[in-house]
Amino acid sequence: MMIKQTDIPLGQDFAFELEQFHSETRARPEELAAVRHRLRAARTAQAQQRPPLRLLSIGIASMMAAAGLLMVMTRSSEPVIQQIALSSEQWSEVAASDDVLLSFSGQGDLQSAGTVHDIGWRTGRLNVSVTPDQDISLTVSTPEAQVSVVGTVFEVRRDALGTTVSVARGKVEVLCNNQGPLYLTSEQTHTCLPTTALGLLNRALDLKADDPDAALEAIAMGLEGLDETSNDYDDLHYWAADIHHGAERSKEALQSAQAALSADATYASEASRIAAMHGMVLGGCGLSAAHLSWLADNDEATAEELALLAQCTIDSDPTTARQLLEAAEAQATAPGLKEKIRQRLDRMASGASQ
Repeated sequence: MMIKQTDIPLGQDFAFELEQFHSETRARPEELAAVRHRLRAARTAQAQQRPPLRLLSIGIASMMAAAGLLMVMTRSSEPVIQQIALSSEQWSEVAASDDVLLSFSGQGDLQSAGTVHDIGWRTGRLNVSVTPDQDISLTVSTPEAQVSVVGTVFEVRRDALGTTVSVARGKVEVLCNNQGPLYLTSEQTHTCLPTTALGLLNRALDLKADDPDAALEAIAMGLEGLDETSNDYDDLHYWAADIHHGAERSKEALQSAQAALSADATYASEASRIAAMHGMVLGGCGLSAAHLSWLADNDEATAEELALLAQCTIDSDPTTARQLLEAAEAQATAPGLKEKIRQRLDRMASGASQ
């Protein structure tokens, strides 16, 4: 029999009986652990396909295939395990159960058995609404975070910055990078940072235009304990050099560019150009010539860089300096630069060295 809930408070005469009933019917921790173990086992087991769960799309009729449902049948005394693939580029909804509503745009998967729900979220936004006081045990996991909740409304967003958890109502427990826990309540937000060097580089690239210092902090985190042979080592140093270059920090730009070039730099031309420019600012030809020579030898030098290299070599090798100036003149497109190079060649021809 279904009992209709009312707003009339129960008398104290039944308080003990209600509390005893609640304690007897609530799922015990060991029972929840057993169900979660079955969920994880089902994720790796080959299961029988069932018809897809019906999606409730918001204004987008084309989202009928946004989620697929896989039913894994167990013994009749145990909850049925549901596996749902969540994938949609448009904002969509899935009723995971009577008490759990998922709204999302992105990719992930859901496994549930009775009141236990495990969500693996890979990218995009996920809103979770859980009916309070229904003994729902729900966890959302990303590569950077694990969010556990009972009775709340919250959002999980995973992008280049990491995993951001925002609570609209209730309380959640957040574990960032296997650290924590951190508890968030209504109107609170926290971002769990990426854990890999590549993830931190992507965070830095997303931040560098608006917050270069935060981008450099992400790069420094990515470089912690990273071996020079790593594929990400030179990339992190190059983008640090690029950020310092944009901020006109010559010393830091030169150091980062040289560090990138010490490895097998993916951005060898760009890093050499930054090193040449800021090396000239800090120490003239002594710090810049080697990088200018690399650019010239690899046909990457601009007309301005060829002219600078000619200036660095004119005393020690006038013949090479003339050849560099002739190449710069042929390459130059700006009339003013072309005229200056021609004047320099004419002075060399007349025997002047300045």
